[in-house]
Amino acid sequence: MIMRTCVLWFVLCAGSTLAMAQSTPVLVAPGVPQTFDMAASSATTSFAVDVPGGTRSIRVALTAANPSHDVDLLIRYSRPFELRSEGGVDDVFLFDQAQYRSASAAGDEYVVITDRNPVALTPGRWHIALINYHASIVNAQLSVSFDTQLPVAAISMVFDDAGDSSDPCDISGWNDATAATPVRGNSGSTLGAQRRLAAQEAARLLTDQLKPRVPVRVRGCWKNLGEGNSLTLAQAGPNYFFVDDLGTWAHLPGLERGYTWFAAAAAAQQVGTTQCRIIGGMSCATAYEVDATFNTTVDGPNGLGARGFDYGFTQTGALNDPSFVTVTMHEIAHGLGFVGLINTGFRADQPLGSKIRLLNNAPLYDDAYGAQTRWTPADVGSSGLSFLAITDEQRVSALTSLVHLRFAGENAIAEAALASNFGSAPAPDNFLWLYAPSPIEGGSSYSHVANSRYTLQPQMMLPGIISSGPRDLGVGKGVLKDVGWRTDGARTRSFSEAPSFQYFDPTRSGHGIDFRRISPALVGVDSEYFLGFYSYDAQGKPEWYVASGPVIDGVFVPKRSANGDSLLRMLFTADGRSVEDASPSYNGQIRIDFNDAQFHPACADGNAARRLDGPLAVMSYVIGGESGQWCMQPVVIPTQVQTDVSSIWADPGEAGWGIAMQSFEGIGGDGLFTILFYPDQQGLPRWGISQAVNFTNGTSIDVMQVNGYCRSCPMPAEQTSFRVGSLTLNLVSGGAGIAGSRVTVDASFDNAAGGSFRRTQAAILSYSDPTLGGD
Repeated sequence: MIMRTCVLWFVLCAGSTLAMAQSTPVLVAPGVPQTFDMAASSATTSFAVDVPGGTRSIRVALTAANPSHDVDLLIRYSRPFELRSEGGVDDVFLFDQAQYRSASAAGDEYVVITDRNPVALTPGRWHIALINYHASIVNAQLSVSFDTQLPVAAISMVFDDAGDSSDPCDISGWNDATAATPVRGNSGSTLGAQRRLAAQEAARLLTDQLKPRVPVRVRGCWKNLGEGNSLTLAQAGPNYFFVDDLGTWAHLPGLERGYTWFAAAAAAQQVGTTQCRIIGGMSCATAYEVDATFNTTVDGPNGLGARGFDYGFTQTGALNDPSFVTVTMHEIAHGLGFVGLINTGFRADQPLGSKIRLLNNAPLYDDAYGAQTRWTPADVGSSGLSFLAITDEQRVSALTSLVHLRFAGENAIAEAALASNFGSAPAPDNFLWLYAPSPIEGGSSYSHVANSRYTLQPQMMLPGIISSGPRDLGVGKGVLKDVGWRTDGARTRSFSEAPSFQYFDPTRSGHGIDFRRISPALVGVDSEYFLGFYSYDAQGKPEWYVASGPVIDGVFVPKRSANGDSLLRMLFTADGRSVEDASPSYNGQIRIDFNDAQFHPACADGNAARRLDGPLAVMSYVIGGESGQWCMQPVVIPTQVQTDVSSIWADPGEAGWGIAMQSFEGIGGDGLFTILFYPDQQGLPRWGISQAVNFTNGTSIDVMQVNGYCRSCPMPAEQTSFRVGSLTLNLVSGGAGIAGSRVTVDASFDNAAGGSFRRTQAAILSYSDPTLGGD
């Protein structure tokens, strides 16, 4: 335990106790498991693993003695977990810090971390947090193993899960007792046995070619998918998709690209555990990364006539019966991630060419396949146009362009060069050509390779397979690597800095935040930040909120109070105290993610005022019953200020009010923009702004009140402002904690209707060090 200061509204409140990760954790060694009891509904950060050089993979496992007891495993590199104790264990705060997680509904958790993961295995200390959700003591065991080689797990078929009424699965096809003659390596003596063995052979071949690091389970079902000589042989897809977005409370920094959908199996390879362990509350017994369905009519009289599935393991090269092994590999590959989330006609409720919305009320994210797809008409240059950034109508043009729909992933380009005579062609002709017939063929267009382009090798991922077919993924292997199945040249996930600025969203002008790193000299830690959120209430009147906490891996993760709020609404009492709004109707939460913000739909909206070349962040908030995600950019990035006083300023002797200051290049000298945060006569939080284009100490500056619009209201063309008082500053520069600065304030909310706030020569301190150009 260490003593530490906390920020509770512009005044540092010394003496708040935070339970931190132990400075000397118990080190878990390979072959020496740790067995221990966890208290009811508790968490611990008492364990760690030291990884030596030369280690390519580790496996960390947490097992409860009673497998029904729900325990979770969280892991991160280098920086210890913070375990905050105010108001009980804050499990959300722990998950916000985790780089890896295993969080199923039961007591069997594990994570596999390799040097090929986006958050790569690195020699040094990896810290572990454990959570017991059970209402009584749980006996558990923690173990670790090291390997100098990359692990290879299995892709496996499941033939015996019939599901339930909400998710039925016909498994009778796997148990068909019709006699069958063994054929080309398939020893099955019944039709059902041959089907099972052929499907298992397909899974084995995929395992050999993709080398998954964590297991993948495929549920196999049978269904009538059509009859006649032209029918659907089989279909498959991901059973789930995952995205890294704190705003939807799905923080998965182990995914290689933020705000992007990844198929469950591809996500599992990146984050080091199975689908059921990525998402809480899911049973691993009935969770599958891929669902595959095969057509019951193919082997019957209503199918392909005299033809049926060929169940042989080896190829014949004959253009007759469709190979069950090839069909199974092809369909599972779609379920592993060779699929794009664009409506090609199978969603009647959405426009043709539109991005598929997987979750109601969630942002319309990119997907990993589409993010690397390009439309390449002749007049747009060698890199083409991002397929997901163009309009629905343009996407329809691309989908029917025959030759101008391409996949530009680096691994796919490398595989395409081996499979065609066009490998040395310049971009975009070296991009992988996708199937783009006219008219669009639902289920075939887009998520397949173009016919007759890649002829030097047999290709599995063509839109139609009618022969015994190939046993190698071909160019499809490159596509799968690019959507999360990397086995070499891993795309490392880097974490951004969190610069200290005043930020706003151009589509929500008038609202904003002042975000500052508190000086380590004052708080004793390097990464404690303070946020003041200035906004408007339902009537358009100014109001503000505050938060404080660390930035971890590029994410501001403020602590939650005893009331469960991380975004606080502070009230000023009649006896001069500043207290948190603890009313049951208030719920305040906030997170700010500085990583990959350019990929979030809020930032990729095409707004002309967006500055995508500078600091950018996604702010996710909940206030009461409303929530939102805003794309935040600095209001100003000063570069030539002579005396930078940008900081949080407050009176250390009186809580409840303060001033956020931002220096900028003025006219004839330094300019200064200020936000005065103060209470009205009812003790409600209000704010006003001041600006001096040539600031000098001792000069009175007008305080202006701005009446705006609520957070969910349309932004008006103009906002009204009027003078409500004055501000006189006499500042001593030089950094945080330097005494001698004074302020005189005379402000009246709503022109005295809401009361007056006056302070004369109040002593104020800067709580941030100068941060010219950010921090």
